[in-house]
Amino acid sequence: MSQDFSLRFDENKEQTWSNHDGNSSESDLYAQPGNSRTLLLQWSDGRKQFFNYNYLITGFCDPAQGIIRLEFSSHHVELRGQRLMSLYTEVMTQVRRVISCVEERYLPLNHHNDSAVTYIAVESR
Repeated sequence: MSQDFSLRFDENKEQTWSNHDGNSSESDLYAQPGNSRTLLLQWSDGRKQFFNYNYLITGFCDPAQGIIRLEFSSHHVELRGQRLMSLYTEVMTQVRRVISCVEERYLPLNHHNDSAVTYIAVESR
């Protein structure tokens, strides 16, 4: 055994280990890059569907028309709404975790200039 052998218990005590990514379970973004990522779509009527980012082939954004199109290997997804450029960037960099659809009557309550998705369509290929 080497004279320099050390288990470094003190260093391990200082680190905090947890099973979550540092955000609350309701957060819409991932805190850090990772290997396995999913994108959850939530409709205003309570329906949900998730997709794995590994199967995202391409994305298209037309901010003038308020449309984002995402092509997964098994589905086509279309999102419509307002101020979608930041949402598109978050999906492109795979930090967006949840996309929730908001009814149009609630758009005036969005004071933060966040992206607002008002329509979600998913079609199988």
